[in-house]
Amino acid sequence: MTNKKKSIMIYEPVKGCIRIETRIENESVWLTQDQISVIFGTQRPAITKHLSHIFETHELNEASVSSKIELTARDGKKYMVKIYNLDAIISVGYRVNSKKATQFRIWATNILKNHIIDGYSTKDDRKNEFISLATHQIRGPLGAIRGYVSLLLEGGYGNVPKEFIEPLDIIFRSTDTLNKTVSDFLDISRIEQGEMKYYLKDFNIVDLVHEVVDEMKLGIEKDNLELRLKISKEECVVHEDKAKLKQVLINLVDNAHKYTKNGWIEIGLHKNKKETVIFSVKDSGVGISKETMPLLFKKFSRAQDAHGVNILGTGLGLYIAKKILEAKGGRIWAESEGKNKGSQFFVELNIVKK
Repeated sequence: MTNKKKSIMIYEPVKGCIRIETRIENESVWLTQDQISVIFGTQRPAITKHLSHIFETHELNEASVSSKIELTARDGKKYMVKIYNLDAIISVGYRVNSKKATQFRIWATNILKNHIIDGYSTKDDRKNEFISLATHQIRGPLGAIRGYVSLLLEGGYGNVPKEFIEPLDIIFRSTDTLNKTVSDFLDISRIEQGEMKYYLKDFNIVDLVHEVVDEMKLGIEKDNLELRLKISKEECVVHEDKAKLKQVLINLVDNAHKYTKNGWIEIGLHKNKKETVIFSVKDSGVGISKETMPLLFKKFSRAQDAHGVNILGTGLGLYIAKKILEAKGGRIWAESEGKNKGSQFFVELNIVKK
């Protein structure tokens, strides 16, 4: 679910300290960089540096954990300011001051729990209330685990013995996977309540696809897979929620990566004759059987041989992708010649007419 309305809460951990107004929106707490620096007792440049590192290493996706709001200054002028959600705040917090980060996480989790409960009024909503509460309670400890492990891997507590690196990396990647699963459950809750919010704007999808490629390229090539690109250079302007569309495209490329042990992955983008643009991801992976194809975009459905390649998948990503795209007139579909013959996924969007 998405909160019925925006709220402003005051964070005042110690009597007499500076009071910070925190925004409660879209089931998260949001702060500016200046507010983050005050809460954790450090300078603004340090916050900027840590956020840049978090995004550059793909610990978090910047588009998913940041937003922009309009603020009015004392002189009456209005400014667009970037804000960051609880995932980003806590990731920075554990790098700067772990004690204060834990303190803020506990406060924020309790505030969000109460905020979610207040948003419900009927017995029919209790299932979604449970999902939202459970996932928020899980995300707090996950943030702590991920923050401390990241610090260990980065040398924040001194040199780590070589034999510890691989186990720590496995812990980090596992918490990242679990965090994505939690986010999927939250998205499903919002979708099924009809309360998923979309922030639409015009943008060039060619640039977005290159962003996705830049983020996914290193991992694909690290596994010795050939990455093929067939991306149109012609501008293709779409009117979509950029962050959610990026979430969909990354999910498709990530699936191709997970289910392809050897061979290649091809990412494409081209204009269609009927004034639409088609994004495609093709691979030489496990393929999709005829029996699985009709179930592919349903909740918890996966290809028959998927568990042999990736045991961590839940079958939620494609369901969420389909719902997000269909909500604004797009469509998604898949094709495959069968087992061990690879698969192809396509996303079709309307182009903004000039």
